[in-house]
Amino acid sequence: MFLPQVVKSARVMKKSVAWLQPFMEAEKVRAQIERRLSKAVPGRPVTLVEGFTYTSSPDLTAEERAVETAFATELASTLPIAAKRYETLFGDVPNRANAQELSAVYAESPESRQRWGAATQEPAQAFMNWLSAENRKNLPDAGSTGSGLTATPSSGEQELADGGSDAGEEDDGPSNAGKIVLATVKGDVHDIGKNIVGIVLSCNNFEVIDMGVMVPCEKILAKAAEVKADIIGLSGLITPSLDEMAHVASEMQRLGLKTPLLIGGATTSAAHTAIKLAPHYSGSIVHVLDASRSVPVATALLSAGQQEKFVADNEQRHIDMREKYSSKKKRDVLPLAEARAKGFTTDWSTVDIAEPPVTGIIPVNETEGSAGTIPPVSLTELRGYIDWSPFFHAWELRGRWKEDEQRFSSAQEDPEMKAQAEDTAQKLYADAQALLDRIIEGRHFRPRGVTGFFPANSHGDDIDLYRDAARTEKLATLHTLRQQVIKTGATPTPNYALSDFTAPVESGRPDWVGGFVVTIHGADEYAKTYDDQQDPYSSIIVKALADRLAEAFAEWLHQRARFLCGIEKPGELSRQEIIREKYRGIRPAPGYPAQPDHTEKRTLFALLDATSLTGCELTDSCAMHPGSSVSGLYFNHPEAKYFG
Repeated sequence: MFLPQVVKSARVMKKSVAWLQPFMEAEKVRAQIERRLSKAVPGRPVTLVEGFTYTSSPDLTAEERAVETAFATELASTLPIAAKRYETLFGDVPNRANAQELSAVYAESPESRQRWGAATQEPAQAFMNWLSAENRKNLPDAGSTGSGLTATPSSGEQELADGGSDAGEEDDGPSNAGKIVLATVKGDVHDIGKNIVGIVLSCNNFEVIDMGVMVPCEKILAKAAEVKADIIGLSGLITPSLDEMAHVASEMQRLGLKTPLLIGGATTSAAHTAIKLAPHYSGSIVHVLDASRSVPVATALLSAGQQEKFVADNEQRHIDMREKYSSKKKRDVLPLAEARAKGFTTDWSTVDIAEPPVTGIIPVNETEGSAGTIPPVSLTELRGYIDWSPFFHAWELRGRWKEDEQRFSSAQEDPEMKAQAEDTAQKLYADAQALLDRIIEGRHFRPRGVTGFFPANSHGDDIDLYRDAARTEKLATLHTLRQQVIKTGATPTPNYALSDFTAPVESGRPDWVGGFVVTIHGADEYAKTYDDQQDPYSSIIVKALADRLAEAFAEWLHQRARFLCGIEKPGELSRQEIIREKYRGIRPAPGYPAQPDHTEKRTLFALLDATSLTGCELTDSCAMHPGSSVSGLYFNHPEAKYFG
């Protein structure tokens, strides 16, 4: 079964569980009560649940005792429901005789009232005591006027507060394969992969406590301690999250924890886990490649029959990776000066430099643009710019979407698996299209962006941006990174830096560099409506569509920027040519290989006043929030290319 099918099945399961949950909880409480009653001694008080204590009458017959026990169990296991029934029938005045009427056996007839009066008396009184206490809780400043009344817990209540006489006994509720706390680490906002992992684990009987995104270390560990987690799972997409994961591992070591730690996310790897994370923690730490691997890993970690061998094998893999890494010959790099000398060169006197007709900031949303330059944007238009292949990759369906054929071509080699994957993808695509229709019609998403071009010239590996065309007032400096790897071959490629694609000051040629930030608002809120309906499948589709629309927005805006600069004409490129980047220019993003430094986003956001104009914010780790956001720079040089 492929992931979309698993998650779709989870939707049915979650709805069923949500409907059954109150009954399951009542049965769980009922089982605990019955266990306590089995140990009860007539004539001595017994606390069945907090606030409900009664003394079993010592002189009852066996038949009466059975009625008393059944009535006490019924009341104590459904107290809020019983209270509602009492209020409906008798109002809010406590009366033991009225409470006895809640027993179906007692209330059946005048004869049954006489027969079972003694058997229902003590449970009814316990219920009245509980109800009176609940009513006092709802009074303003109850007990604060010196009434002289104090609440001292009974021995039974104190026993419950201390863990109860059943401490250490097995829970009679639904069993599970183990408790797993999942969290996207502090500074990171991406959660689609984590959410899918959580659903897959839940479908396999694990109890998953999902803490969401941007969760600090101390909160993760506090929650794990609170719920007595068997496993902690950390997720992250951006590279700074790797440092945060190392911090969590170090804290777990400092606190003397041994809870297994799972590591996952786009920037993580088995090698990084072994080399950079495992040395920080003496407990088990396992890299999980994708959602499909999460269940066997978690099962092995918690299985008495598998755990020892799995942990030993995992640790040996880590040792092997570390030894391989330490024995590997360190890759030689060029001195920075030499790398700069081998950078990309061009004849700047003849290069076609595209000059934008306007400079400065241009907000772009559904109502704003700039007359004659960049129009307002609509979700309907962005829909046509979606590259669907990554949408399927988010669901771990490997392959490519063929737009001209309107079908998904799976990378599966086995013919039967390939056919199943492609059938699953087509159904997923149809569901996504239906949801996208709903999103557009209901205006559930709101695209907001900003772009702008600025006078620019490079000096070395930096790019200076100016406020004015005369280039007398510097606005900002972009710092780019030079490749220093030693390149070989008959015609080795240059050691690039992004500054190579901007005219240097000494060339005497004016140049321009652009920037952009785009975001899709509303995805989290709309996804929550499906979460509330126990529909994780639709919730994940919503978030995946928001990611695709953010990328489509970036592609659409880049094309409008090319139109603006006169290096592309409307209709010149097909949709597939745009997706395959057959146009002039690039839009590199901070955090990616050509510019791996995420902190450059701060300069870009300040330059474009992005937070104010788009509502997109940077976290401490420079992740963008909302997560469905894209930012980057525009370079129009005819030979500009991505590298890394």
